[in-house]
Amino acid sequence: AMQAAIEMANLSRVIGRRHD
Repeated sequence: AMQAAIEMANLSRVIGRRHD
């Protein structure tokens, strides 16, 4: 159902991991 929200959250999480 909320697949779009899951994808957005996944992208946000990946972007947040840019704190190398």
